[in-house]
Amino acid sequence: GLEQGHVSIAMSEAITITKPIEDFLSDYPNVYFQELPASTLQLEESLLTGKADFGLTYEKIANPKISWQELYQDRMSVLLHKDHPLSGRKVIELRELEGEHILQGDNFGRLSFVREDIGFSPNIVYEGTDKSLVGRLVSKKIGIAFAPLSVSLGLDQATHFPYEEGSVVYIPLKDDFWHKTIGIVSLAGRVT
Repeated sequence: GLEQGHVSIAMSEAITITKPIEDFLSDYPNVYFQELPASTLQLEESLLTGKADFGLTYEKIANPKISWQELYQDRMSVLLHKDHPLSGRKVIELRELEGEHILQGDNFGRLSFVREDIGFSPNIVYEGTDKSLVGRLVSKKIGIAFAPLSVSLGLDQATHFPYEEGSVVYIPLKDDFWHKTIGIVSLAGRVT
């Protein structure tokens, strides 16, 4: 088994998979794990130079030396306090969140993906770059937030909802206005 060593993963800047990394480090505490935020071009270079063992990206890399395999269909979820009236649901429609206090964090928390034509006008009460602050504000019942399911869930847990972690509940949005395919990339012929 993998008891010690070094694993490096280059990740597109928009992808965050905190829960799988946490789980990996809990299972393999003697392995040095290095996460390398990267643009698609940097990700390609990291693979080719051996700086990264593999990578995660939303885009295929057009290079015959690099293979891409679909890993996961990511979609947007809403983060609610576990005492929120909608927290027991398996799925929520965006329109049901009208009037809620919205907390916007880095990248995905930004509501630029929400359009008036789908009938939702956000009531934004916080906008910033600190994702952990957004989570803490949700846990203090100050508002709700949006994030891809991959941000906080292990990929194997992304089918059991509502998913609760501490005082925060993650529930997928029914509205199909945001979804992306996360793929794993590696040097062609390398087993990942």
